Amino acid sequence: MSITDYHCSLLASDSATPLASSRGTRPMQWLLSIQHGLNAPLPLTALILLIGLPGSGKSTVAKQLIAECPQMQLISTDAIRGQLFGDEIIQGPWFLVWQEVERQLQQTVAANQSAVFDATNAQRSHRRELIACTRDLGFTQIVGIWMTTPVWLCLARNKRRDRRVPEEVILRMHRQLRDAPPSVEEGLDDLIKIG
Repeated sequence: MSITDYHCSLLASDSATPLASSRGTRPMQWLLSIQHGLNAPLPLTALILLIGLPGSGKSTVAKQLIAECPQMQLISTDAIRGQLFGDEIIQGPWFLVWQEVERQLQQTVAANQSAVFDATNAQRSHRRELIACTRDLGFTQIVGIWMTTPVWLCLARNKRRDRRVPEEVILRMHRQLRDAPPSVEEGLDDLIKIG
């Protein structure tokens, strides 16, 4: 188990940054090289768990990973809220969102596929529960990708969004991640920091 630092180059603008490596590798290739050595196949039933503030670039990274590895499933709490409640900004009852997350995770394992889970995952207790649950469901490898984008940049990006998260919510999540940062001790096989 290890923590790997990966520093993305920020574009001159502060828009969501595409995942770019100074090594010139594509994100999935790079992730695989960290996990298994160069050109190793993605293990069946792997889960990539995105962690970070709203506006940190999680969804951008998720889209890039799915574009490079289209057989992976994207499970997004925002998309699920949109399906359940008609709008991604409506939080709605968490148990309904979680039921759908769990259903999609079960389908992914049943289909012997891998998934990217796109959510903030800011609370340590929730990450531990999620990791334990996904292990029980049959995911064989769980890799965390922690987006460490500075809070000021997340707040600036948030202000330009149509669907804004209240500033106090972002600041609370920032404190949660600062005070209880993700670690492999939570049950992850690996943790990659991007920022």
